[in-house]
Amino acid sequence: MNVNELLVNYLKRIHGDTNSIVEFTKENALYFSTGNLFGVDVEKDLSYKINKFRYDYFVKRFLEIRDLFLSLNINTLLFKGIALANRLYDKAHKRYVGDIDVFVDVADFSEALTLLIRLGYNFRDEKTLYNEHHIVLIRDNVTVELHRSIFNPILGINENYLL
Repeated sequence: MNVNELLVNYLKRIHGDTNSIVEFTKENALYFSTGNLFGVDVEKDLSYKINKFRYDYFVKRFLEIRDLFLSLNINTLLFKGIALANRLYDKAHKRYVGDIDVFVDVADFSEALTLLIRLGYNFRDEKTLYNEHHIVLIRDNVTVELHRSIFNPILGINENYLL
């Protein structure tokens, strides 16, 4: 009998059914090292937990930005990923978050950019300054795209009718 079989037999003797064993392992930090022995997809569960943490972290960063902008009367529109996740998924954090997409009015763009830099965001690279669509900034592994327009100018869509 190998070590895994010995462990399974021991836990079954002590805790009985598989659900009780899984709960015991979660409570005692054994879950990720033993869950697979009881038919639990530990990698999927771990991936879910990491994505939830990432999603919550990105939302926290967005709220920080939004609150700062609103305190200075800069209207902010969150769109794409995080904004849609709440509408399209039963649990928003099921959707992987890659960045935070923020649109501000053209009149407020320079001030918004300055505020993000003061918050500690840095330009992703020099090329981002010349992008007509958005500027990409990074802080603590959180990417923020500060948008000048909602649609990419390459598409040639006139946004004036939206305003």
